[in-house]
Amino acid sequence: MTAKKNEAQIPAMLKKARALPQTPRMAWQFGVKRLRLWVWDDEQDRAERPYSMLVMELYPRGNVITNLLASPVGTYPNPIDALYMLLKQMVDPAEDEKLQRPVQISFIDEKLLEYCREPLVSIGIEVVKLTEATGVEDYITKFSNKLIERGRASRGDAAERPGVHKGVGIQRHALEQYFSACKDFYSSNPWRRIDEVCAIEAEWLKGGEKRYVTVLGSSDRTYGVAVMGSIQALRRKYARASGTYDVEKDIEANMLCGNCGKEPTAETFRCTGCRTLFYCDQECQRGNWNQHQYECEDPSKLEHVTREVWNKREQTMVFLDPSAVPFDDLEYAEVNKFWDAQSSKFPLIFVSIQGSPMLPPRVVRPTPEELEWMTQLISALLQT
Repeated sequence: MTAKKNEAQIPAMLKKARALPQTPRMAWQFGVKRLRLWVWDDEQDRAERPYSMLVMELYPRGNVITNLLASPVGTYPNPIDALYMLLKQMVDPAEDEKLQRPVQISFIDEKLLEYCREPLVSIGIEVVKLTEATGVEDYITKFSNKLIERGRASRGDAAERPGVHKGVGIQRHALEQYFSACKDFYSSNPWRRIDEVCAIEAEWLKGGEKRYVTVLGSSDRTYGVAVMGSIQALRRKYARASGTYDVEKDIEANMLCGNCGKEPTAETFRCTGCRTLFYCDQECQRGNWNQHQYECEDPSKLEHVTREVWNKREQTMVFLDPSAVPFDDLEYAEVNKFWDAQSSKFPLIFVSIQGSPMLPPRVVRPTPEELEWMTQLISALLQT
């Protein structure tokens, strides 16, 4: 849709619309919705989130009578295109619609309303501002699903996962600091001076926690930061990524203390009864006996033995293509102006929870403490 071409046709369309019969009490609404899906834009050579322009008949039928994806893809509709679409619906509607002129047209967007007010009032249409009509979200959901089913759009696996801001205790100012640190981190290109194979020991003085960090990006595959609780876990992570990991040879991968969850040191204690659980020392073994004695006496329970302390939380921040990021994160960052909406990369933070072989891994969003830890970490890495 070309704005200049449409603008040239508007005077003639207004003249035609003025001559149409005005249906008593008929009310329309013009709305714009950004779709939660991705459409490939050949001109930009990247995926974009399109905007859908809708004309709804509020009365008498209460339904959407036409909709159209705004062009260019990913760009908010031009006011000229909004007026053109409304007038076209009056003078040149679809075959199953009548030539008619509504009594009232409402807008949700103030800027679109101000542009369209004078020409619409000139043809006897009242112009008002109202909130979005009920049922629009359901319509947009169905419309989006149809676009995906027809292969005209796509949606990533993580698209509808909750945003980091929805986590319990996560504050706006903490996210503002996080995005600011990520912006500095990305522009400094630390992966150009720190190789992925380097393990950096980091200690957060506030919490007294010691972690092991690797800066991702020297291989030009994924840019960001990965944080592990031990140097052994970091080595295994790298071995998996490089395709050299052998779980059969890595006996330590399955040797976590049944009491505290730590990885073994040079000397490891093993339960002599079931020969299944390992412990750091005799103190840990004694401390876990009240729980383990029932498992030890019943071999069938050992098949399902699990410990909360075996869950290891691995923090990661990676710069991803926006199409791989939850829409909640993208929209929150854009509304608060924390991150450039036109950027080709977005800093996604998440936590991988990995337990024993009997506990399935999962991905969650960070706690307030983990978010602060990552923010402080990437700020400190800029000084290395």
